[in-house]
Amino acid sequence: MDEPVAREPAGPGPAPGSRLPPERVRGLSLRTRLALLLALVAVFLLSVLAVQLAYQARLSDERDDLIHRVARASEAVGDLRAAGVDQETAIRGFTLTGDESFLEPYEQGAAAADDALERLEGLLTGRPHLDDELQEIRAALDEWRRLTAEPALEAGRQGAATARSEEFLVEGRERFD
Repeated sequence: MDEPVAREPAGPGPAPGSRLPPERVRGLSLRTRLALLLALVAVFLLSVLAVQLAYQARLSDERDDLIHRVARASEAVGDLRAAGVDQETAIRGFTLTGDESFLEPYEQGAAAADDALERLEGLLTGRPHLDDELQEIRAALDEWRRLTAEPALEAGRQGAATARSEEFLVEGRERFD
């Protein structure tokens, strides 16, 4: 007959499946156990630190990009505003005087406004609510040019600027604002 196998009583040793067998753990000194524990804590903390630094670097890059994008957009908005004022002032001057020299700032302002709008479109791509607002601004500028600036230019070149100057000034100012 087979004799029963004697088993050691289950004690407070490491759980089954642990890396070090119980006899090896029992053989380690307290100093070695503490050193292993401290090494594991240090590896964990270094891993957390590395992840945090990588995340912080990425966040910093995104913040810098956003700051630069906002600064460039703010500059483009300022350029657009100045270009619009240049155009409106030039049309008012031409309407009042019939002097063609007033048209140079109008033409420069028109080119500067178109450039500023293109820069804004590039900076605002992918932001639908801002894209919509930018299209509204573009439409308002086009409407002002079509309904105020171009008729004023045509009337001025035909010598009718003085007769209609008050009408252009009032309607044009309201539309421009």
